[in-house]
Amino acid sequence: MVGYDMRLSLSKFSKRCHNKFFSSMNMDFMAMNKDKKNNLIAEIKKIVTFNDLTKIGSLIEEGQSLDVKTATDLFNIKQMKDLPIPSMIALILIAPLKTVPGLIFQYIENVYFQNLPTFVELHNDYKTGIVMRYVRAAVLCSKGVETFKNGFLHQLQKENPGLYSAPLLYLAAQIDNPMTLNIRLTKNPRIDTLTTYYLGVNYIMLKNWDEAEKLLIKALALSKYCKDIRPSIIHKMSLASFLNKTPKSVFTNRIAPKNLLPGQSSKIWGLDGNYDSDRVDFFYRAFAHEIRQEHIRRVIIDFAETTTRVLLTDLTTACGFGNTIKPNQIEEHVKALIKAGEIQASISKDFVEFESVSLQAHVETEMNNVCTILGNIKA
Repeated sequence: MVGYDMRLSLSKFSKRCHNKFFSSMNMDFMAMNKDKKNNLIAEIKKIVTFNDLTKIGSLIEEGQSLDVKTATDLFNIKQMKDLPIPSMIALILIAPLKTVPGLIFQYIENVYFQNLPTFVELHNDYKTGIVMRYVRAAVLCSKGVETFKNGFLHQLQKENPGLYSAPLLYLAAQIDNPMTLNIRLTKNPRIDTLTTYYLGVNYIMLKNWDEAEKLLIKALALSKYCKDIRPSIIHKMSLASFLNKTPKSVFTNRIAPKNLLPGQSSKIWGLDGNYDSDRVDFFYRAFAHEIRQEHIRRVIIDFAETTTRVLLTDLTTACGFGNTIKPNQIEEHVKALIKAGEIQASISKDFVEFESVSLQAHVETEMNNVCTILGNIKA
């Protein structure tokens, strides 16, 4: 019994130590967050001029690590109620968007939008950036459709299309209600890149591949001074170019090798039949049918350029997609390409026989189109 009591006693002691340890850790964590909050409050209050906003980069990084309670406290404490205008902007930018989207949404709506005339001296980057945070917050807290329909953003965009087209186009795409706009560029590289990029995304969603591709080529050229946006541009541009029947050689010539992306944005160009439409990201998945059709078209054209005769069953296998596609479907694709003049071929029994056709003229035309687009940007 003595041994048993000892073990029991040790067990209780161990449990008490365990609880004290984690209680202590929790208190330390809370104290650390409190210190972080107090530090952020102090720093936010130092932002008294619009020029001071250029110094908050490290504070934005610090704000991203706040937990929900600490981030919420930033908006609730009394001393944050009567901030100078630049401090209000700092609070909007520092608060972690994914942690407290609802609070950021309300604060921008109730504080920033209600006092727009007082922000006239604010730099355009911040004006666009704040409204971008507003629409992103709206999406995160499930108010995207409501925000789009209330018309306020449309009015903002109408009054200043250069600054507010990007947020409106972003929101339209996010709620799956794509739209087109006559955009006006501002000569601000970041704003113009975002505006052109989001308009291109909307054109993809409207399945106007040609216009989408042109816009995304422009966005890529404009992104020279905002390279953080480039991966997103190339990701969408790859899809638009692929679905616009642009030759792979033309697409790759538009992009520096170091900027080519791994993953599905590159894999859609492959002709080996390994493309898996079920494993792509959400955006690409929305165009799985179109990607599949274009993949089949490219495989057939590749055979037309490299082969004189192929079994229809072998051509079907080469197109991939397992047993989900049948030889009679591939036969219909071949006939459509013959009718469109993209290949010269004939179908006899179980074979497709190809005649040699050069696509060099098509490649040269596409390259000339790119040069024209880039020339217009420089002009």
